Amino acid sequence: MNDVRRACLVAAVVAALGLATAGAQTISIVDDAELPRFEVASVKPGDPNATSMSIGTPPGRFVQNDADLSAAVMGAFGIRPYQLARPLPDLITRERFTINAQAPAGATGPQRALMVRALLIDRFKLRYHVDRSETNGYVLTVARRDGRLGPALRAGAVDCLARQAAQFRKEPVAPLPDGAAACGVRNGRGLIESAVDDAPSLFTAVQEQLGLKLAPAKVPLDRLVIDHIERPD
Repeated sequence: MNDVRRACLVAAVVAALGLATAGAQTISIVDDAELPRFEVASVKPGDPNATSMSIGTPPGRFVQNDADLSAAVMGAFGIRPYQLARPLPDLITRERFTINAQAPAGATGPQRALMVRALLIDRFKLRYHVDRSETNGYVLTVARRDGRLGPALRAGAVDCLARQAAQFRKEPVAPLPDGAAACGVRNGRGLIESAVDDAPSLFTAVQEQLGLKLAPAKVPLDRLVIDHIERPD
């Protein structure tokens, strides 16, 4: 297994377990003038009485319908909810907006995230600063010196990067092989608990089954502080 594939697998486990590597909780600072921009973007007030909302990144676009700005802010800065300093302005948590933005051809996912940041700065007059600190956490590393992974962690048979590139180019994509899961990482809030008294701990299971190790460490933790935001014209 090459280093790129191994790194992808480790990243997937990090996301699935809701953990962060030592560098994953830092916020990149980019000068406003150097941020990439969407080619065109529509921003409208959302329906305050809507019973549902949605947000997504279809190929080449950023779209949200009747949603507040919290998810857009977190996506724009690559952060988790606990990295948003409280209290948050009501404009972010209580008001809904519908946004439809088109990225330039060939824009990558990280570039689109920066475009959302630029949209918030340009249209909502977002001003912010980053509060940098350290916190107790865990670093996820490969447990074995030879780099081998555990029996429960294996490479997938689907070339997800190629499929995503074809979808972006609007080319036909072959059906997934029988039994293969769709590309991506699916996780959500939940509870990890043991149903039997002699079950191994999470730390033991990760090492024995995945070939990875969780080691206590001081990790950087950046928090985004919203200094100013206002309704767009």
